Amino acid sequence: MLHDYVPRFEIIYMDGIKYKEIVTIGSQFSYFVAIDQFDYLNIINSSTGQVEKKLALKLHGQVVCVRTHPNLPIISTSSITGNCLFIDVSTNKPKILTCFHLDKISLNRMKFSSEGKFMGIANSTVGRIFVIGKNINNGDLSFVGVLTTKIQIIDFLIYDRNDDVIKILILLMTRTNVMTGNKLILYVCKVKENIEEKIECIIDLLNHFKSLQYGPRRNVDIIGVPYLSKQLHRMEIKNDFNDLVLTEALPTMHELKNIEVYVDRDRIITFGYDGLIVIRDNKNIRRILAIFMAHHRNECGIRSATTINETIVSLGKNGDLIASKLCRHYVETISIEADSRFLNSFNVVFEINNKLYNEGRETYLENVQKIQWEQEMREGTSARRTILLELNKLKNKIKLLLDSNEKETIHARLPISSYDLDMEYRKYKIERARLEREELKKFYNEEIEARNTACQYLRKTFWDREHVNACQLRSIFNDVIVKNYPLSIVNVDIDDFRMSEGYSMEILGIISRLEEYQSSESTVSDNENANKVTVERNMRHELNTIDRFYESANSDERFLLSGTSTHKWIKNETIKLTHQLKQSLNDLDKISVIRNREYLLMNHFNERFDEMRLLKEREVEAAKKHEERLKRCASEINTMFEKKCAIEPSIIPIWHHSEIPDYAITIENNELSDIPYDYDFYAEALEKMMDGVLELRWEDEIKKDIPKPTCLLENKPPFKFTSEDIKSIESYKIKMERMQSEREKYRSILETEMKETKDKITKSFIAFDEKLKNFETIKIAMDSSILQEKLVRLRELRRCHRICDESTKIARFKTEQVASITDKIHKLAQDCLLFETIINELKNRYESLVKRDKALEGKFRSEFGDLKQQKIEHLFRHYKKRPRIGNLACTSVTYLTELGKCVITNEKSEILPIECTNFLRNLQALDSIPDNVSSLIDDTHWKTMCKLRRSKIEIEMKVRCCVVELAEAEQTLAFYYRSKLTVQNELHQSKAELDKQEIEFSQYIEDREIQLVMKMRQVEVPIQGQGLDDFTDVVLISRREFLSMNEEIKKADEQKLKAIKKSVDLRRRISYQKCRHESLRYSLKYLQEESKSINEVKITKELQKYLRELPIAKNPWKEYKEIESNARAMAESFKSDSGDIDPVSSRRKNQFIITKGNEAVEERGSHTATPDEPSEVTATKSVIIRLIQPGQLIREFQESDRNNSRYIDKDKVLGKIKVKIGFLKKAFTNFTDILDILLDSLLDTS
Repeated sequence: MLHDYVPRFEIIYMDGIKYKEIVTIGSQFSYFVAIDQFDYLNIINSSTGQVEKKLALKLHGQVVCVRTHPNLPIISTSSITGNCLFIDVSTNKPKILTCFHLDKISLNRMKFSSEGKFMGIANSTVGRIFVIGKNINNGDLSFVGVLTTKIQIIDFLIYDRNDDVIKILILLMTRTNVMTGNKLILYVCKVKENIEEKIECIIDLLNHFKSLQYGPRRNVDIIGVPYLSKQLHRMEIKNDFNDLVLTEALPTMHELKNIEVYVDRDRIITFGYDGLIVIRDNKNIRRILAIFMAHHRNECGIRSATTINETIVSLGKNGDLIASKLCRHYVETISIEADSRFLNSFNVVFEINNKLYNEGRETYLENVQKIQWEQEMREGTSARRTILLELNKLKNKIKLLLDSNEKETIHARLPISSYDLDMEYRKYKIERARLEREELKKFYNEEIEARNTACQYLRKTFWDREHVNACQLRSIFNDVIVKNYPLSIVNVDIDDFRMSEGYSMEILGIISRLEEYQSSESTVSDNENANKVTVERNMRHELNTIDRFYESANSDERFLLSGTSTHKWIKNETIKLTHQLKQSLNDLDKISVIRNREYLLMNHFNERFDEMRLLKEREVEAAKKHEERLKRCASEINTMFEKKCAIEPSIIPIWHHSEIPDYAITIENNELSDIPYDYDFYAEALEKMMDGVLELRWEDEIKKDIPKPTCLLENKPPFKFTSEDIKSIESYKIKMERMQSEREKYRSILETEMKETKDKITKSFIAFDEKLKNFETIKIAMDSSILQEKLVRLRELRRCHRICDESTKIARFKTEQVASITDKIHKLAQDCLLFETIINELKNRYESLVKRDKALEGKFRSEFGDLKQQKIEHLFRHYKKRPRIGNLACTSVTYLTELGKCVITNEKSEILPIECTNFLRNLQALDSIPDNVSSLIDDTHWKTMCKLRRSKIEIEMKVRCCVVELAEAEQTLAFYYRSKLTVQNELHQSKAELDKQEIEFSQYIEDREIQLVMKMRQVEVPIQGQGLDDFTDVVLISRREFLSMNEEIKKADEQKLKAIKKSVDLRRRISYQKCRHESLRYSLKYLQEESKSINEVKITKELQKYLRELPIAKNPWKEYKEIESNARAMAESFKSDSGDIDPVSSRRKNQFIITKGNEAVEERGSHTATPDEPSEVTATKSVIIRLIQPGQLIREFQESDRNNSRYIDKDKVLGKIKVKIGFLKKAFTNFTDILDILLDSLLDTS
């Protein structure tokens, strides 16, 4: 077992984690590195499968590519964020040495150079390659630079020529549909502070490749597998990288294409989608070390594979890791000594900072650009300063010239354009500005035209179609909102669901969930035919009971069963036409009428909505006038009495934006003419002040102050007052008192008016809110009516669609299934007639051949009339001899026909099998005259006999062919009969299914569903927890009434349940009777077929003549008695004749006969007593089958003879047959004669 070289598979460890990359470690052969799906670096022991250590890499971005250094324990990874990590894996504790942030895009290609001194990281899309490390083997990881090709690359290889020059081979993408290429570009790069690249040559490959690998000789060989091929190519670099020669092309031994390659120091491994791993020797790639399957092709095969001594570790594309051990016969241990200087300087080298890639979050490219900008700024600072100084001097000089020019006279002053230093550039700028203006003008004109076109389209499509715009009314004090019905100008004859009806689709969805609507595939003609059929059916049922009830019912009863409450809002004669109990309209016309009625309901509500809106407008206008009066009264009080009257904020409601319908304003150009300003301010002010009448008012008079007396104006002391002064002062006081009383009266009038005005405004608003609340109730009722109409329309539409679908389905069932089965039956019937004709012809042919055969045999003796009888008999015995023939020739018509020809012509045939050839050879041997016969018969008679024998054999062959053909024809006819019977059963089933569908369809049409409007008007209101406010619009129902109603509902449910049980029992009885009826019908059909087959039994005339002479038994019991007496007599005669038989055995036989006879009589009696039981049908079938096969009874008689119990078995069988035939006589009286004849024929045969 150790030398079979077959890999062994054993599950050692499972952790359930999926991996995406694996690499080996350069100096540790028992471990390898795997990157899992969570971007953890796992160091795994290849012998145990245990994860020794983990390192998280997700902080640096999702890992895209992983590579290992060919000589040192360094793992390099690239991420989707443009980071490149170098990780030390020399111990079981991995450590990140350094991180290069090279770019902001994904770096999906990575390779070390041929000697491991450099490493390249690239992005294949933009063609940018970063090169790191002046000599990685010596611990130098200084950044070298970037190579930008600006083309998409597939793969690349880096070759170390010396410390200053590297050569990079880049595989370009030459196909756009797949990532493959057949061209190599050679870049020669000088490694200094930065890369200086140079394209040296371009190499054309013979095939397209997806990847390239270093060969066994890393500086010279290249290994690759061409795209969509199963070959492994080894190419060799010639002429200092100027040429690439294909040296070896070997089959990869894989079953599927798209193969990948892994190359290490010892082996070359190929793997792919087929799951196979092929291991080759690195020194001799023609030598295959092992081939085995590690993953299944159903799991998409292998992603990557690597070797660790005798272990092959493979990573499947499903994320599974599998380790397979090779036989030690092919394993060679190679140790790689790492550079001690490098291992000792890990922590020193990678801690060196580089300003190109270690400045915050900026990438290497951004840092390079930033350094270039800083260098350019430093170099250009001095030059820019010099230019600015000279420019400032020139500006000062030009300023002095301009100032001196402005001081000159107009005639001596130069134009400003004379100071332009570049006239041509000035003209260019002016022309360019003019062109830009024209382009902008053209662009804006096109934009305006496009927007006008869009506005016209939107206006025509949406605005012009609107007959009633959306609007709503809001209450003043409460939160009542009432919306109108936005209507478009549509054709109500078309059932257009695009109208703004937010609940139609919801209702349609509910209906479709209750009964899933199956969309019809019928054409328009099918729909029209279905509609015509529906109309005719409705017209036929116009005068049924429901229509008569409708005609005799009053208006309230009719509206009760109309299914809607539309009659409460509008008066429309179409309500009678579209009544649920009427069938006078076509379904589609009915739907259109209902849709029109919905539109009328909405229009009716919109009219009432407009009235309510006008009412609110009037209330608001009146409130505004009252508010102006309030402001005037407050102003009068503040002015006259110098008392600040508190004016409350305006209580006039502001129209909400949703209460103002949308409108479009169109301004024509002729409407923009200048309107002269003519505003008669003075006339309007006078009209407002005098209120149209030039007369003095009382309130105006009391506003005037009473003039003071002169003495008070002159400030006389009281002792100087004269009598006139005293009188004037007293008069002044009286007038002042009177004026104060008038003003107080006016003030009370104003305050009373203000209070009454406020109360009036509040009452009017409250009254409006109450009306709006009642109007909201009307809106709910109107919504209910509209939804009822919609529900009726949708139900009618659904019913119309279902009628169309069902009628189309029935018609398709008739044409596709029933008609096809009927045609098939007609075809099978024609085929049966054809085969019956063929069978009749074959029977006639068979009879003629048999007669001919007998005639040949009869003429044999006449051919030898001159010979003696003894010789003729001797020749006849030889005439009867035949060679044997195999079964193959006996059942093959072709072979028998060809054999008959060969028998007559005495020739050989190439198509005959070996059995027939042997038959001809034996026949030829029979033709040779035997030695014992040659002395008796001369050659002439022998040849004549052979000729006659061959003719006889030919006729026998033809008879046998005819028999085979007849048997095949009868089998074919029987097969066609069975097929016909099967198809007839299918036709019966299809017709039954069709009848069922038609009955269901007619029941659906006749059993119409009607819609009822409930009269209770009770709605359960949920409690919101707001105290008495929850019961504002609620009517409380007592508990007693509620429980009594529930009891009535329970009683009704119990009655309904009893009725359902009775209906279920009735259905079961009906089903049982149907099943019993079908069973009896099929039994009768089967018995009729059996009787037909019995009628077809042929009886010869001699047998009929013999049977007529025999007496016919009329009573089975008498027959049984006669049989029993005959049996006893025969037993006694047999006992007297055979003295050797023991008397005891004789008595046992007699007892056996009596017992069996009694059992037969009891069996017959039981069948006669219960003729309706199913066992009777079974017994009858068995008797008929036994009667159709008389040969089986004969075999029973012969068997009884061989068992020395002839009389007993015969009597037993005959007794059973007679009892069962007696029952058949009673059951089928029309078959009595045939059954008696069959019975007698059986007795005669026995």
